Amino acid sequence: MELVSIIIAVYNGVKTIEKSVQSAQCQTYENVEIIVVDDGSTDETFSTVKRIADRDVRVKLVHQKNSGVSAARNRGIEEANGKYICFLDADDAYTDQYVAHMVQTLETNNSELVVCGYVEGEKEWRYSSPGLHQGDSLGEDVFKFGKDQRMFNPCWNKLFLKDIIEKDNICFPDGLAMGEDAEFVLKYIISVSNFFVLDELLYVYSVSDTSVTSSPFKLNWAFYQETRYFLWDEYFEKMKLDRMELNHYIVVQMLLIGARVSGSNPIRPAIKVCKEIFYRPRMQQAAMELEHSTKDFLISRLVRKKYECVFLCICLCMGVVRHLKKKVR
Repeated sequence: MELVSIIIAVYNGVKTIEKSVQSAQCQTYENVEIIVVDDGSTDETFSTVKRIADRDVRVKLVHQKNSGVSAARNRGIEEANGKYICFLDADDAYTDQYVAHMVQTLETNNSELVVCGYVEGEKEWRYSSPGLHQGDSLGEDVFKFGKDQRMFNPCWNKLFLKDIIEKDNICFPDGLAMGEDAEFVLKYIISVSNFFVLDELLYVYSVSDTSVTSSPFKLNWAFYQETRYFLWDEYFEKMKLDRMELNHYIVVQMLLIGARVSGSNPIRPAIKVCKEIFYRPRMQQAAMELEHSTKDFLISRLVRKKYECVFLCICLCMGVVRHLKKKVR
């Protein structure tokens, strides 16, 4: 039975950390180490976890000055001794079969990454194509999986091989307010030769009042996306995939980001960000390359023709609709 390292990064999580750690302790798969990285908490998080660690040798408590979730997770990877690595957010929980099913799936199928579904309140999130993905269709499958952001972006519904993380020097990017999970996952998945999607709901995701998903959409996060698009560029070239698929995806995503920014921020800063999105180099390149392709559409034509005002109006209108929908919910 191989050792599995469960990494929990936490900052001021005294209200939830005990329940989170307990869900890791209660795994039916017993050969685990639970690495809790306290990222400079100013509440009772450290003492709470220390009490747990004093009673369970599997719990390892690491303290560092406040450096952000990426730095905390990277520290956890450095401290990990397991062959396999998985992550758990400090306000979430594993089902008791999480590790057992993920490890069994990985070992049975000789896979290099396993992904599972998760529960968010009353919602169930599953990937549409369960099973092993490899061979000639791997590149297309990876991109299809990548577009399913609910499943692709999180690091916590996945089991990773530490050898691959170390060999390819994969780490979480410092300085991102959002999207650090997605960049880590993307760097990892473009390094593997297969991945397995498990059609089971093994993770329980909690949305707190302070979580990213309940906060205004960060204005500058729109520009961090370009790093991921350049990674996708490298992958498409490596796998010899049709770049028009990627260009279409980029233009659509830029529009949706503009709408999200507009729907959750004051109008003046939102307009400024949407203007910058419109003129981002990768957005301009994608629109230019889509010309005369079957993937060309209204937004890419607006970008090519420099119809900035029309693009802004569309973003603002979509933002208003998103805002109203949230209020209705």
